[in-house]
Amino acid sequence: MSAFDPELAVYCPSHLLLAEAAANAVADGVDMIEMGRGDEPYKFDLGASRRYLRDLVSPGGGRTG
Repeated sequence: MSAFDPELAVYCPSHLLLAEAAANAVADGVDMIEMGRGDEPYKFDLGASRRYLRDLVSPGGGRTG
């Protein structure tokens, strides 16, 4: 028995909760929400854009970025 009901998938409670939390954060002045790695569609449904982060190693061996 599964808790997932395909007929109710359109209501996806976790996405609604995340959207509400994001809306409250924006109302509080937050201008970016870090959603972690991955290209999951729900992130883009909420308005995410692709960002590329990089680490650089300097000639002296120190790490930056």
